[in-house]
Amino acid sequence: MNKWEVELNLEQSLKRGLALFRKETRVIFGRPVLTKRAFSCCGGCASAELDIAWQADERGDKRAIGAAYYTRQGAAGYRKGEDIYFNYGAFEPQGDCSRETMAGRIGDLLAESLRREGCLVEWSGKTRDCVIVSGVKSTLESLTKAESVVE
Repeated sequence: MNKWEVELNLEQSLKRGLALFRKETRVIFGRPVLTKRAFSCCGGCASAELDIAWQADERGDKRAIGAAYYTRQGAAGYRKGEDIYFNYGAFEPQGDCSRETMAGRIGDLLAESLRREGCLVEWSGKTRDCVIVSGVKSTLESLTKAESVVE
């Protein structure tokens, strides 16, 4: 597989993975999780913007239970072949689940949805850590290693 094919496959897998994640959150939680691509300039600004939007919810119904996003900085790096880091979290506790537990469930679902659609995903399972999707460089390295093991 050449670099261009890897780039195309990764982009398609990322889009499908996020679509599956959005669908699954509605089924599992009964409410959506906001998903943002290339959202805000950096993680700090994105978190602040999400908190402000959550507090000032124009619709007045606070339907979304959390958010998952990567920043414009992350998108720029991804276009250069670097890994992309997804931030995620819960806006509030849900039922018997604390905010931290809900964030973990969102992280689990995000990682699993991306994996199911073909993304190479790294995640420790800890809510303090980002869900990492391998970029072109890491994917090509993994493919090269796999090919050398087969030979």
